[in-house]
Amino acid sequence: MNHALLVLEERQKQAITREDWQLLSSFISRSSSLSQAKKYELGNQIASIMRKKLELVEEQTNKEDPILFLQRLHNQLQSEFQLRK
Repeated sequence: MNHALLVLEERQKQAITREDWQLLSSFISRSSSLSQAKKYELGNQIASIMRKKLELVEEQTNKEDPILFLQRLHNQLQSEFQLRK
């Protein structure tokens, strides 16, 4: 499985609101300044919200490092939200 890219269907992308996107992108931009513990605490919470929204319930994404998952999600949605502005 290619970890670099998270492939989302159109309906999944539509499920992410602007607020969700802001939550995700502010977490990504702040993550380097957070302590490891804080980063994982927040990362887990946000990853859990995003997985529910995207209906990602399979084992694969649940076992994955939440920070990695959020970074991949961020990469995937970046162009989407730049287009939606």
